[in-house]
Amino acid sequence: MDQFKKFALICLALLQAFGSFAGDNRSGKPDNRVVRKADNLFIFGDYSNALPIYQKLAESSPENAQFNYRLGVCYYYSGTDVLKCLPYFEKAKDRISADNEEGIDLYYYLGTTYHMLNRFDDAIACYTKLKEFILPDKQGQEDIKDLDNQIAACLRGKELMRHPGAVAISDLGTTVNSEYADYAPVITNDLSMLMFTSKRKESTGGRTDEEGNYYEDVFISRRLEDGDWQPSHRLDTAENLKHNFLRFSKSKALGNSINTREHDASVALSPDGKQLFIYRLDDVWVSDYRNDKWNKPSRLNNFINSKKSHEPSVSLSMDEKTLYFVSEREGGFGGKDIYRSEKQSDGTWGEPHNLGSTINSEYDEDAPFIDSENKTLYFSSEAHGSMGGFDVFKSKLENGSWSAPENLGYPVNSGANDIFYVYNGKTKTAYFSSLREGGLGNYDIYIADYNPKKSDRYIKTRFAVTLNGQLKNSPTLIEVMNADHYRDSLRLTNSNSDGGIYKPGETYFITITTPLSGKYTTEFKVPENAKAENYYQEIAFDEVKDQDGRVTGYKTTLYNAFFDVDSAIRNTPFAAMPDKTKAFAAYLGTVKNSGNPSLSASAYEEKAAGAVAAMDNTPLPTLDPVLFEYGATELSPQFIAEIEKACAYLAANRSARLKIIGYTDSKGDENYNQTLSEQRAAKAKNYFTRKGIDASRITFIGKGENDPAAPNENPDGTDNPEGRKQNRRVEFIIGPR
Repeated sequence: MDQFKKFALICLALLQAFGSFAGDNRSGKPDNRVVRKADNLFIFGDYSNALPIYQKLAESSPENAQFNYRLGVCYYYSGTDVLKCLPYFEKAKDRISADNEEGIDLYYYLGTTYHMLNRFDDAIACYTKLKEFILPDKQGQEDIKDLDNQIAACLRGKELMRHPGAVAISDLGTTVNSEYADYAPVITNDLSMLMFTSKRKESTGGRTDEEGNYYEDVFISRRLEDGDWQPSHRLDTAENLKHNFLRFSKSKALGNSINTREHDASVALSPDGKQLFIYRLDDVWVSDYRNDKWNKPSRLNNFINSKKSHEPSVSLSMDEKTLYFVSEREGGFGGKDIYRSEKQSDGTWGEPHNLGSTINSEYDEDAPFIDSENKTLYFSSEAHGSMGGFDVFKSKLENGSWSAPENLGYPVNSGANDIFYVYNGKTKTAYFSSLREGGLGNYDIYIADYNPKKSDRYIKTRFAVTLNGQLKNSPTLIEVMNADHYRDSLRLTNSNSDGGIYKPGETYFITITTPLSGKYTTEFKVPENAKAENYYQEIAFDEVKDQDGRVTGYKTTLYNAFFDVDSAIRNTPFAAMPDKTKAFAAYLGTVKNSGNPSLSASAYEEKAAGAVAAMDNTPLPTLDPVLFEYGATELSPQFIAEIEKACAYLAANRSARLKIIGYTDSKGDENYNQTLSEQRAAKAKNYFTRKGIDASRITFIGKGENDPAAPNENPDGTDNPEGRKQNRRVEFIIGPR
C-alpha cells in the first residue's frame, strides 16, 4: 500500500513536530541513553535497528504508549513480521488522547493494519476518526478524498467477502517462501519451474536499503515428481557456476549474472522457460538460457525502456509476438499504465500502445499477465473497485476492445496488496503474491486452485439474535474464526443481518458479546455434505431469574441448523411468513428440543453481580497443566487423567464452574499464538462437554505466549526447548459458580 506509506510519513513528521505522546508514562524508568538511541534511530527511519531496542523498552515498560507505538511502526515497516504491529498499536491507542495531534499517525497505522487484515469495520472507524484531524485546506481535501476512497474500499471488501469465489488458496510454504518478502512469481507453461523475487537475508552482497530491507534477488524452485516444490535457492547459486565477485561500480557490478549487488527482480518468463525478463536499474532486461546457463542479460530497446521513467513489469504472449509492459512515462492516464508492443521482423520490439482508459486509470496499474490464448489479461490495480491496495482484475479482448475489468474477488483479493497473478489454464491454478494473516511474516507466494473440490465450496447461513424468544433489535457483536486463523467480525441487527460464510467440513470458533458485556467462545463444525444456502444460525439470549423474579444473569445459546430449513418449513404455517429470518426463528423455537442430529447447540450461563452461589465443601483436586506438541491443538492421551480428575469433581459438585486457560510458547507470530491458545482451550472444553459437563459451567480464554511457566530462552539467548514445552499448555481453575 504505497499510498498509505506516503501518507504515514506525513503523519510521522507531524508527530515529531508536535512532540511526544500525551500518554507517555515511562514506568520502570528505562535508561535515558537507551531511549535516546532508539528515538534517534526511529526519527531517521532506521526501523530495523530501532526495533530490537524498542522491544526491550516495551518489555520493561509495557504500559508506555510511545514505546508501544514506535515498536508497532518498526514492525509495520519491517522486512519480516509486518502484522506483529497490531497489538502494539492497540495498546498505545488505549493510552493516547484522541484530541491531540499525536493520535493522527496512530489512527492511520491502525486503520491500514485493520484494512490489511480484512477487519473492515475497525478500519472504517479509524479512517473516520482520522478525518477529524485534517485541516480543510487544499492538501486536506486531497487527504479526505484518499480516506473516503479507503472507506469505500472497505465497504466493497465487506460485500465481496459475502460472496466468495470457488477457489482454494494456500501458501506455498517454507520450501518456497521465507520470513522476508517473496513475490513476483513466474512459471513455465508446464509448471516445471517457478522463479520469483525475494528480499531475504542471503541476497547477493547482503546489502540493505534505507528501510533496512535486503536488496532483491531472483530465486528458483523446480517441481518434484510428487507435485511439491523443491527448496528454493538463489538463481545464480545453482544455475550459473560463476559467482559475481566484481567490485563494485554500478556498471561493472552487473557482469554476466542474473543477480548482482543491485536490485534484480523476476518479472516474466517465456512459455518454454528459455527467456527470463528481469527488472533492474529501472528498466526491463532479458536473459536467454543457453548451454545450460543463463547468459548475460541485455536491456530491451527504447520503445520499452524510456529514459525518464521506470518499467517494472512485463508479460510475454504465448506466441512470443506481443509484450505487455508497465510504464510511468508521460502521456498516460496517471501513475503506472499498461502498454502493448509487437515484435518486429528484426526481432526488436515496436512502438508501444497504451491499452486505454478501460484498463488504465489515474491510479496505478501493474503486474500484467496475458493468458495462453492471448485473450484474457490479468493485472493488478488500485482502481476499478479495489477492496484495498492492489487487487487482481481480469479483462477480455473482444472485437479488438478490452472489456470492463472484473475483480477476481475474495479469497484471491484481500484488504492488503494482492499482485503478480499468473494463471495456468491447463491446470486451472494461479500463483500470486499477498501479505495476509497466516503467512510467514511478509509477502508470500500463494497458489489459487480453481479445480472443483468439496473444500472449495462455500455455504452461507442466515443469522439471527433472539432475547427471551423474540428477535432482538439492538446490535450484537460476534467474531468468527476458522482453522486458518482468519477472523471475521459481524454486527448482527436482524433487520439487516450479516450471514456466516463457511466451507463444508471445517470447524469454526465463534466469540459472542453477551448481554453483560462478557465474551463467550464456542465452536461448531459445518457438515461435509452442506450444499445449499438456506442454513440458519441463531444466538439466543435468555434471562435467568431467581425465585423472586429477579434477573440473575443470562443464558447464551448458539444454535446451528445445518439442514434444509426451507424444505423443513414448506408445509407449515411458517412458510407463509414473508420475512425469512422471522420464519426460521419461529420454526426453530418449535424444534429446539426435537433431537434433530443436524441441529446442534452450545450454551453458556453468565451471572450478574451479587448472584454467586456457595461452593460445595468437597476439597478441590490438584490439577497439573495439560501439555501440547508444537503447533498442535489435540489433547495427548497421556494427559487425559488430569482432565478426568476435573470431570469427576465437577460432576460431584454441581455448584462448581471451570475456567480453562490456553497458552503457547514464544515461537511464531503473536497473533497466531493468541489464536492457537484459544483453540487449545476450546478443545479442552469440548472434552468436558462430551463427558456430560454442562457447557454453561465452563469458560475458556487464550493468553497466547503471555505468562510463561518456564523460560523460552536460555540465559545466553539460545533456544530452550524444554522450557517452551512447559509453556505449550492448558491450565484449569475450579471455583464457585
